[in-house]
Amino acid sequence: MKLGISLSVGNLPLEPQVDAWLDAIDSLGHTGFIVLATHVMDPLGRSASLNVKCNYSGRVFVSIAKQGTFTQAYLEGMRTSLKHSADIVISVDADGAHTPEDLCFIVEPFVNAEFNAVMGSRKCLHSINTYPFLRRLISWIGTFLSNLLLKPSWSSCLSDYTSGYEAVRAHVLRKLFLLRPPVSWISVIHGPYHLQNTELRMYLQQMGTVIHEVPIKYGLAKKGKNLKLKYLLKAFCGYLKLISRRADLRGQ
Repeated sequence: MKLGISLSVGNLPLEPQVDAWLDAIDSLGHTGFIVLATHVMDPLGRSASLNVKCNYSGRVFVSIAKQGTFTQAYLEGMRTSLKHSADIVISVDADGAHTPEDLCFIVEPFVNAEFNAVMGSRKCLHSINTYPFLRRLISWIGTFLSNLLLKPSWSSCLSDYTSGYEAVRAHVLRKLFLLRPPVSWISVIHGPYHLQNTELRMYLQQMGTVIHEVPIKYGLAKKGKNLKLKYLLKAFCGYLKLISRRADLRGQ
């Protein structure tokens, strides 16, 4: 099984993270590669990504989104993984929030069961979330409202509707991007970053995809900060737009 891991480039040094993620892939006995996902308005991230790529022949690729948003970079990184023939596309943050040690829990359900989407959860039994209480409270509220307002009636409730660390089979992701091209996503058009995690889950459930959740350790190498009011207002407006886009994508 070929794993394509898209790292949304942050502020931490990239090379140690690339080494850790490649080691995690190799330890599972799978083939795979890393996509460093950045955008045109991040010259430092773009330069660092291109420099790192030169040191890993054939195992590291760079995705540079034409739009200057982290959400666009996030989605384009996943699309680049598809272009390089990944069987499973995995998206994580290159800022210390997600840990390579949890990769085994993300990948195992694809091997031992016929799941098409596996999502990391910060609220499953044995999960760890080091972020401040207010951040955890906002995630809980977002999950509660999403299960109430976004989840189709035929789908099961999720324990974490706002988390990153997401993995999707290639054929499912191709279909999703055909039905909902990244340029049309609410989180791309209106923002803010992070809303794409909720939007991805919503679209997958609308397609009839069963999402399997696994516990993750979140924020071990990153000090989480409380979100600013401006960000929260933007997220709320984007969330209202998600509600207006609810649809049944099954059979399309």
